[in-house]
Order: sequence, then C-alpha cells, then structure tokens
Amino acid sequence: MTAGHAFAVSLTDPDGALTGWGWWTQVPNPLLAQGRWLYRFMIDPARQGRHLGATLLAGMIGAARRDGAELLELGYRSGSGLGDFYARVGFVEVGRIPGAIRVGPGDFRDDVTMARRVDGSPLVYDGRH
Repeated sequence: MTAGHAFAVSLTDPDGALTGWGWWTQVPNPLLAQGRWLYRFMIDPARQGRHLGATLLAGMIGAARRDGAELLELGYRSGSGLGDFYARVGFVEVGRIPGAIRVGPGDFRDDVTMARRVDGSPLVYDGRH
C-alpha cells in the first residue's frame, strides 16, 4: 500500500468497531493497469448474514472506480459458498482450476476466478485465439 499499488476499504459500526475490510491491488504490469485484484475481503463472522458484505463490496467497487479501475477480479476456493455471493453483486466466473487448492489431506478444492466491469457492463470476449 505504501508504494501506491493497493488500497484498503473498511466497514465500521456506528460505535467504531471494525465490521469488515478488504483491499484491492493493482498489478504492476502496465498492460493490466486498468484492473484491480480483490486481495482480501472479510466480514466479522458474528455479523455475517446482515448484508454487510454486500455493503462493503459496493463501497469497495466505488473506491476502485475512483482509483481509475475498469475491471475487477477476485479468486476464491470452491466449497465456501462465495461464488453465489459474488455473483449477486455482478461478478461472473471466468476461470476454474479443478482441485488446485489443497485445504487438508485429501481435501482439494477448485481455484475459481471471477471478474466484473466496474461500470457493470457485461464482459465480452474478443474472440481471438
């Protein structure tokens, strides 16, 4: 963050208690400068299920827009239920590597990548191979 390639956004209760936080990173490759990667995103487990995640993520998308981002990407492991959450806020699955994440002995999960345009317009493949 000190180098200016990442920024954090937090959500606090009216009393100032931290409820959730996340941060975007910018890849140093100039060809990818229009994008941001959701590096971390967390809501206090005791406060989940109250739409706080959607509220925080909406604020994070707004912050990314103000930072000049056009495309947002994130990754998660399958089996967590996160894909449905991110889809509700406009992200679509764009890649999946089956069994790429080893959570524990014999417990492999898919590595899933999702993306969305900051302005909400649909992702369109350019058709080139």
